[in-house]
Amino acid sequence: MSRINKACDGCRVRKVKCNGELPCSQCAHLDLPCHFSPPSGKRKPGVRNRLVDQLREKSGHHNQLHHQNQSNHDGGGGNIAAQQHQFPQGSYPYHHAPQPHCASSSTAGLSGAAAPPPAVTSVAGIINAAEPATTPAHITSPSGTSNSSTPTTAGGGGPEYYYTADFFLSLIPDYESIVYPVSPIITADELRAAIASMHATHQDAALVYGFAAVTINLSQTSSWTLVNGDVAAQAHDLMQRSLVAHRLADLGPGPGPARRLGELSINVKRVMTCIFLEITMMAFRLFQRSFVILREAISLVQSFKVHRYTAEDHHSNDATNDDHDPSAPRRASSSCTTTTTLDRAEVARRQRLYWECFIHERFVNIMSGCPSVLPPLSSGLPLHDTTIPPHVDLGFRHLISLFSVMDDSFLSHWNAQQDPRRPVTEAMTAQWIESKQAELDRHEAETTAEDERLRVAAAAASTGHNADMASTRVAGLTELQHADIFITRLWLRTLVWQLALSNGLLRSAPPQTAHQGLSLHFPARRLSAQLRGLVSRLGSVASIGTHGSGILQKLFEITTTVADVLALPPGQATGEEGDDVRARVEDFLFLVSFLFRFERISREERDYMREKLEVLQQIYTAVDFGSLAVSSV
Repeated sequence: MSRINKACDGCRVRKVKCNGELPCSQCAHLDLPCHFSPPSGKRKPGVRNRLVDQLREKSGHHNQLHHQNQSNHDGGGGNIAAQQHQFPQGSYPYHHAPQPHCASSSTAGLSGAAAPPPAVTSVAGIINAAEPATTPAHITSPSGTSNSSTPTTAGGGGPEYYYTADFFLSLIPDYESIVYPVSPIITADELRAAIASMHATHQDAALVYGFAAVTINLSQTSSWTLVNGDVAAQAHDLMQRSLVAHRLADLGPGPGPARRLGELSINVKRVMTCIFLEITMMAFRLFQRSFVILREAISLVQSFKVHRYTAEDHHSNDATNDDHDPSAPRRASSSCTTTTTLDRAEVARRQRLYWECFIHERFVNIMSGCPSVLPPLSSGLPLHDTTIPPHVDLGFRHLISLFSVMDDSFLSHWNAQQDPRRPVTEAMTAQWIESKQAELDRHEAETTAEDERLRVAAAAASTGHNADMASTRVAGLTELQHADIFITRLWLRTLVWQLALSNGLLRSAPPQTAHQGLSLHFPARRLSAQLRGLVSRLGSVASIGTHGSGILQKLFEITTTVADVLALPPGQATGEEGDDVRARVEDFLFLVSFLFRFERISREERDYMREKLEVLQQIYTAVDFGSLAVSSV
């Protein structure tokens, strides 16, 4: 151990005795790094007034920065320059580059003097607070003014992404075809307006980043995390930026210390930002975060008091309406409500928004047991809205009808399975099971009939004087909508069947007058065959994959239920013999093979399914299971 005849840097700062060893006893005791600075050169003679000059120089530099900031606040330069105190450089990394791509951190930076790090009120600054400072982002205002710099990172040491206006605009077609039909709230025109102003408001930035994250999440079905990690990394980056901007929008305008909280801004954009984040967080299995952000959306929707809207009267006490003219007269109120007038289209949109939150919360309740707080909308289905495509309106209405099957009685019975201490609203009987299955039967018939009527109407319009307009409209439900509704209905049938099973209401040979949903072999005989028929008719696997993790969870639930039924003795499992039994097993294997095509089926889920396959392979020795039962690596 070497000995040095001087104190280490730590002991000199703390003004304690140092033993000169490396490490010294003082640093070793406190688990501090021990460093010895090189010996200084010969001391130079002092300079008179040196400290005074240093203080004057520092004061002059501070005043210069203050005058520069003041000129930026008061001078020209469009919206960005006028609001630098509120939206500093680097707030919304939004770069001019040919395409979004990753950049190595070793290439980041500009020649010349280093720029100051982003302010802590910026998206990039908050996300990268623990990282080395990067230069501000390149931001372009509508007026054409810009600030050039290098990219910022939203992943804390991960790849750096360039986002241009063209990048966000290029996602809108996928959004319209994949996201909007099952979430018909924010239109493409609203997104374009938000993209144009995302550099000026945290709220628009949060919406744009959230829309981009959910669109990439749902449109990239063939590659997610196993094959193409960049897709997941980019979606995660956008999700983080959206969440930070969403939280900054809470704080309101003004610089950090001088900012004063005002009343919360409640509007449709804010609610949909929460929904976009919830969907994306679910894809990353951030279930707690997903539930919390969904509850935020529900709280905001409840502030709208949508239940007061009726088809006859669109004048109601409504939450602060930031989606309309801010100069419109409003009555101050202590109950967070104000009087506004909404047109029919806006009323219908807010009703759809309420039902969207209802659908998401009911699904979360079934999958995780988190309680539901949002009741069905007392005014019923949304008003008919001619501003949205007819097939979108029809499909969303049928989704609402499906999830309305999960009423309070349904949820009380389902939750009682997990916790028998929970109260139930009514006794579980065979009649209750039959009524729920019959409700789903009616839904299936009505969906088919209304879809056919829509197709006939579209065909008639295409031959009439509105042929040009009809050619641009979708005739009937799209394949994506049909798959979503069909699989959701089969999933609900599976849940009802499971409730009957847990309450001992199933029979291997129920009476002829009973609904077949009371049959022990109902999932293997009917559901697996219907599901295989749907998959075989699909023109593209993307029609299922684009619904994200939610629909895959439904498919997984259906398939594992079929496996449990098939694990019964062959004669008892399906109520059939010979070739019929073999056909049911082959239907099941087809579904498993189909599920395994999706990367988002986790390794744990694959291994769980393979355990089922191993059991069935020992029972059905005449069926070729191929490589499906081989353990994953």
